[in-house]
Amino acid sequence: FSRRSRSLVSGTHITARAPQLREFATRRMSGAAGWMTAAFVVALALAVTVLATSGDGESGTALALRVTARWCFLLFWPAYAGGALAKFWGPRFAVLAHHGREFGLAFAAALSVHIGLVLWLLDVAAKQRTLMLFFWVGVACTIMLAAFSLPRLRDWLGLRLWRALSEAAMQYIA
Repeated sequence: FSRRSRSLVSGTHITARAPQLREFATRRMSGAAGWMTAAFVVALALAVTVLATSGDGESGTALALRVTARWCFLLFWPAYAGGALAKFWGPRFAVLAHHGREFGLAFAAALSVHIGLVLWLLDVAAKQRTLMLFFWVGVACTIMLAAFSLPRLRDWLGLRLWRALSEAAMQYIA
């Protein structure tokens, strides 16, 4: 049951559930998916802006890589150090610890733009191709952390193995 009233401006019916729908949409976008979407869009906008102003050649792509790397660092650092900051400095930094998963998933989303730029640079700078093993292991660690942030997969691993894997992966990325 919802009360209906007629809008004076548009003449359409308004239900009393409209505030509930707004609250639902806001709550949905403030979760991990909202953080990931925002991080990806910002990384993509930074990359497009740099490539548009500096060119899509080797130097423009290298600059876009530096800019997106800094953006990724801003997302990774709270995921990595948020818990320690909250323990050391108290409740002032508890919000960082509370949103560690969201920061980590946002980092993974922004990293996808950075990975695309790396692949683009490998194509543009064909004469300077390297294996980049350390980078790709870090990417694999990020993907593993993102995948196992899902509760069912994390529960499948068990608490001890999850803690060991997540700690090793976070330390490697850091």
